[in-house]
Amino acid sequence: MLVTALQGLVFAVLVLVSLLIQAAAAGGPGSVAVTASGLAAVEGSLFGAMGVAVSALLGRPGLARVAGWALGLFIVAGTLVAGALLVPAVRSEEPVTVALNVHRAADGTPVAYECSQVPAGTVEIYHTERIMWLPAVSPIVVLTMLAGAPGAGQELPGWLSAELQAAADGPRVPCVNGEPRSMDSPRTPLAAAGLLLQAGLTGALLGGAHVAASRRRPPA
Repeated sequence: MLVTALQGLVFAVLVLVSLLIQAAAAGGPGSVAVTASGLAAVEGSLFGAMGVAVSALLGRPGLARVAGWALGLFIVAGTLVAGALLVPAVRSEEPVTVALNVHRAADGTPVAYECSQVPAGTVEIYHTERIMWLPAVSPIVVLTMLAGAPGAGQELPGWLSAELQAAADGPRVPCVNGEPRSMDSPRTPLAAAGLLLQAGLTGALLGGAHVAASRRRPPA
């Protein structure tokens, strides 16, 4: 496991040097390079620990290699696909009331509002906040949230970060079920949630590997 962590550290240094050179050539800031390299070191350690745990759980090198690659691909890309496929499952028709004092972000998304008691009918909404924990596990989403500065009119990472955060915060329709929102309302920390979920999965796999190793150990 130490060897895997060291390999991840070397990869992080390579990422840092490569992105710093690109940033210097383009005349841009090096903050994204530092963020990406730090995340590469963390992800290298987590994925390396997962690989070690899968190998210990299965025991057979060939099977463990296939299972490890399958798990890695699911975490990186499969979680994004699964999240997209689950969107229809969180669709619903819910009542809304008339919104007052609506404050909108630069892209038009309502970020704060008060709600009256006057009904305004029902609307079709998607409770994406219920499924965003799944794509949050992907390192792609974690990097996007850490490297992208949310806001309209910015480059692709910033736009993606704003869209992902909006999906995690819930329906974009104001006053669903008459619930107001203020500027101080908590927002889902997607990057932190993704890393915590990865760490939880790693811990579960390591715990299972320890139990499996104990069962295989011959009695003294």
